[in-house]
Amino acid sequence: MLHVLSQGCSGDEREMAKAVSDVLSRQDKQVVMEGQEPAEFWVALGGKAPYACDKRLQKEETPHSPRLFECSNQTGVFRMTEVEDLAQEDLDQDDVMLLDTWEEIFLWIGRSANEYETKEACNSALEYLRTHPAGRDPDTPIISVKQGYEPLTFTGWFNAWDPHKWSVSRAGYHTSQHH
Repeated sequence: MLHVLSQGCSGDEREMAKAVSDVLSRQDKQVVMEGQEPAEFWVALGGKAPYACDKRLQKEETPHSPRLFECSNQTGVFRMTEVEDLAQEDLDQDDVMLLDTWEEIFLWIGRSANEYETKEACNSALEYLRTHPAGRDPDTPIISVKQGYEPLTFTGWFNAWDPHKWSVSRAGYHTSQHH
């Protein structure tokens, strides 16, 4: 039996994993650190693929909760409005969304967002950092993310992210899938 320890796991989590593996099997266990897994491990899982393992996602508790804002000029005036929940369904493909994870700011660009919204969202992100009451680092990275091409460092902030919610057609355009 192979026992893989995540780079971000705590001592309590290691002990719990050991206790569970003892219940599952009495045979000898091979302990391996994340990143050192043998090829058979990945074969048993159906092959190795990207997964959320970025060190920023491994922090046990972040002192600042992520915040999501909708950036839109739908009313004729550009506004940045905070969205209460952090769910994939809140990402509006007609707008730009700003996700503040404290370490980074993501500008998620919906496929139907207009050029003005995109430009103003970028300007607003800079102003948001400059005027934040907590005195934010002005060099905080601002990362643009296109709908359908979200990196794990973005999707990892959302519970139950559905990578198939938006599919890419042959022409390279994104289409929304309704479930």
